[in-house]
Amino acid sequence: MPSSSDDDDTSVSSSSSSSSSSSSSEIGSSLGASQWNRFRSQREVRPLRRPDSSERISSNNLQPHAHLLQKRLYVDPILHASSEITEEEDPKESKSELEKFVLLDCLSNHFLLSHLSQHELDHLCNSFQKIRVRDHELIYSRGEESKYLYILYSGDVTHRSDGDHFTNFEGSEKYLVLGEFAVLTGSPYEETARAVSNCTLFRIGRTVFHRFLRPKPEIDTERRVSLFKQAMPDDLTEHIDELDLLKLVSSMKVHQFQEGEILIHKEDTLDYLVIIAEGTVVSSEVSLGGREYDGQSFGPNSSLLSFGWQSILEGSVRAHFKGTMVARSEGVALLLPHSEFHRVLGSNDCTEVTLDHLAARRLARIELQSIPMFQDSLLDDAQVNALLDLMHHCEYSPAHEEEDTIIFKSGEKIEPAIYFVREGSVILEMNKGTDRKAIEAGDYFWEQNMLRDQNKDGKRHYLIRSPMTAIAHGRTVLDVLYLEECRSVVDTTTLGLGRFENNAIDPSIQLSSIDRHALLGTGSFGQVWLACIVDQTHDATTDPSRRTVAFKVQAKHQILESGKAERMVAERNILASLNSPFLLRLYSSFQDESRLYMVTSLLQGGELESLIPEDGLSEAAAKFYAAGILEGIAYMHRRHLIHRDIKTTNVLLNERGYPVIIDFGFAKYVPDKTYTFVGSPIYTGLGGVLGGGFFVVRKIFGGEGNELALFKRICRGSLEIDGLMSMEFRLLISALLYPNPDKRIGSGRNGWKELINTVWFTKDSTLDLHKLRRQRIKAPWVPELKNDLDASSFHPDESEIEDLMTKNFPPVEDEQQKIFAPFGAMVE
Repeated sequence: MPSSSDDDDTSVSSSSSSSSSSSSSEIGSSLGASQWNRFRSQREVRPLRRPDSSERISSNNLQPHAHLLQKRLYVDPILHASSEITEEEDPKESKSELEKFVLLDCLSNHFLLSHLSQHELDHLCNSFQKIRVRDHELIYSRGEESKYLYILYSGDVTHRSDGDHFTNFEGSEKYLVLGEFAVLTGSPYEETARAVSNCTLFRIGRTVFHRFLRPKPEIDTERRVSLFKQAMPDDLTEHIDELDLLKLVSSMKVHQFQEGEILIHKEDTLDYLVIIAEGTVVSSEVSLGGREYDGQSFGPNSSLLSFGWQSILEGSVRAHFKGTMVARSEGVALLLPHSEFHRVLGSNDCTEVTLDHLAARRLARIELQSIPMFQDSLLDDAQVNALLDLMHHCEYSPAHEEEDTIIFKSGEKIEPAIYFVREGSVILEMNKGTDRKAIEAGDYFWEQNMLRDQNKDGKRHYLIRSPMTAIAHGRTVLDVLYLEECRSVVDTTTLGLGRFENNAIDPSIQLSSIDRHALLGTGSFGQVWLACIVDQTHDATTDPSRRTVAFKVQAKHQILESGKAERMVAERNILASLNSPFLLRLYSSFQDESRLYMVTSLLQGGELESLIPEDGLSEAAAKFYAAGILEGIAYMHRRHLIHRDIKTTNVLLNERGYPVIIDFGFAKYVPDKTYTFVGSPIYTGLGGVLGGGFFVVRKIFGGEGNELALFKRICRGSLEIDGLMSMEFRLLISALLYPNPDKRIGSGRNGWKELINTVWFTKDSTLDLHKLRRQRIKAPWVPELKNDLDASSFHPDESEIEDLMTKNFPPVEDEQQKIFAPFGAMVE
């Protein structure tokens, strides 16, 4: 019984190979020698090898294609269903055995289809439609909507990527696949394909093809959650919240079993939980948790639904299985490996997730939520879990049991924090030791520190002078939550005020107070201006109290025509929930009959991309920018938000030279997993996590300068990291790009902590994370700005740009206007 997706991939690959070899001997006997030899030469398997230094292509070779490699992708099959032709689902002309064999061989070796079972490959093969194209007949044109992916079976085809020159396809691959990149990314065809002889091709519609690419859980999330809750022991139910439950069920593997199949053999090592979602499994001489099960049925129609809870809750039970589990019918089992259970629920301070550990975390959650200032803020589960994950575990173990250890002294400068006593006790001495107070296990102290951001001057306190001495009496265990880190999860300016405001919108900003000064950039249907907010009675150019901002104007009509209205609203709502110096800030939003407006933070340093030389950044500079970007990503991930389009052109620099992530058009709330294909091709391999790798990504995935070749190198793990910076950096990149995403660094519960605690970051004593958060470290490059209205870092082409504020647009229907309600009430 497979216990991981890796095992599934291996079994599919081997079964495909064996089936291909057996079929070839049967088919070959019915073919002419020349035809068979030609077919065999086309399908020779070229073993992957690492190119030597003379064959490697410099990262500079990718520069001519930079405009293609950095453009964004968005593919969601559901969005394209309306334009899909369904003809391919019912092919008009049947395929011969040879044609089926060629198709299956091509598909089974495709770099994105290795996860498919033989049954799924057969289904995919049957979904292809056979078509014939005559000499000089057009297959598709450049710029045309990519409706089909084509596989050439016989004949010759040319393509052209510009207006004049034809180029013959050269057989660098075993099979010629046409329109592959366009269909994968949902973009128009980038070349024109034409037959230069009579050709036979197989084609499949984009939506159908994506159904096979997209992981398809046989059991949906809602059903998984229901089964998991039914299967959970009573003493575990109250310890797992809904968010963790979603993560657990999304980590479960699906195994389809047949009648008579032995799911667990005698003496097998049981290191996973098994939930029988469909069908029936019967035990034979099984002992679980001290109870004997012989002839016991497991399944939705039986009294027991699961087995193996002890194996994931108690490491000592993961021993050889005493007995067998045999399927009495066809069915489906959900498998949760012990490693995944620990990855989701574990933490730095425990090696095994036990009921005691989960119970302690639950009590810590209850205690945190019971503190009045947090209780009034109505924190959601994501915020509470994030605060628990940010707590620092401190142990004080003196040589002698009754000895005391000083935690901090009166008058000492320390970071403001709240202290939770988990074991032992803490003595607080005040007024030069005349007042003493004991804080016992289960209690906390100095919660007033969490209110220090509620001051009239708006300043943040990073160090305070302690008014007391704290002494750990005997062995003592504390959890410490620092105010600085708490700021990254909740709005500390509203803690304890009896209200909850989960947005950064400033209601005092009015559209009438916006004064535009210079155009910063343009987009498909928007413009961004440098502007300032001033009192209407003052001169904006001389008023010392003015506030400079970025002012974004977008045309509703163009947004609606592009079908991106909902995405714009989602971007606005996500921006309104963010409050980090490493993320773009949204201060306010407005709308009128024709336009949308957003007032955001002004980032005068320009794009980070413009700073990166041809040979890449220095290691110290890459580390600085990577740490800042990681801070922004970590802030989003604590809220279960993912950006999905991190790249150097989506990172701007503020006036101090610090990186700030912008462009949240693809950002999404994801409590467990998402399968949509988005982003920019050249950065896809980094999977949305940053450790400095994207500064040298062209070198890592060096090779041919086209997107499809890049995708293939990413999927095959064809990395070139030998010449990259230090050994510590190369180890980090290897860990970031580990093929199995479940085992990739940063994927566990400790996420960003795993990254920031790697040697590449920690060995540099100049990279103080606390100072970085306060932006107290001098950046590698600081923009030289004349004043707060300096827009010299931006160079928009203003020659043919029409001001969107004065342009007339077609009217927007009332029903469509409702979509933009989150932008606020209509303004004149």
